[in-house]
Amino acid sequence: MNIKLETLSSVHVGSGNELIEGQDFMVIHRGKNSDIINVIDVNKLGQYIDKKYINNWVSMVNVGKAIGEILKMLAPGLDLAKCTKYSLDSYAGAVKPKEPMKEVIRDGRGLPYLPGSSMKGAIRTAVLSELAKKYASMIDERNYKRFEKRVLGNNPYTDLFKFIQVGDAFFEGNESVIATRLGCLNLRKAKANLHDGKIDQLIEAIRIQKKASFS
Repeated sequence: MNIKLETLSSVHVGSGNELIEGQDFMVIHRGKNSDIINVIDVNKLGQYIDKKYINNWVSMVNVGKAIGEILKMLAPGLDLAKCTKYSLDSYAGAVKPKEPMKEVIRDGRGLPYLPGSSMKGAIRTAVLSELAKKYASMIDERNYKRFEKRVLGNNPYTDLFKFIQVGDAFFEGNESVIATRLGCLNLRKAKANLHDGKIDQLIEAIRIQKKASFS
């Protein structure tokens, strides 16, 4: 079965990798609330740095020198576009120096995607929710897992979802991805506002209303 999907919100499934501001990416300001993040391709950058300066480059990276400073010293006049891996529209507001940005997962071609395993978990939750409405009397509120095992199977060999395989959903190109912030909620005694800006995270995310297909 081929299924089409459309994102209803920005979606982040991480690769586990983090990019560091000033070292792996640069923020280009275009005006109020309109920035671009350029992610640097280190391999391309290396092609424009004279071999005699390679040790200097490594030393600068190790001490945390920003890419802009490195380029001014070792490759003056270099057009940043020549060593940019991809660019993202940024809706993240001000980015702090050396702030990490969590990458979305991409395949070997660089295409962002939603893994089938992640979507299978969401489908399982949706099915379980519908079953819970239908068989509410079977639910033990102190042990919800017991209900899940009764209606979907109690081990890997009898679980109904063992027979469902969900493919990955690929999105076209990096134009499908933006930089934004993942807001974090924190229950604190002294504050009524749950939003805790101190622990918000800078992330890449697939845009709202982007379409893909999966099987």
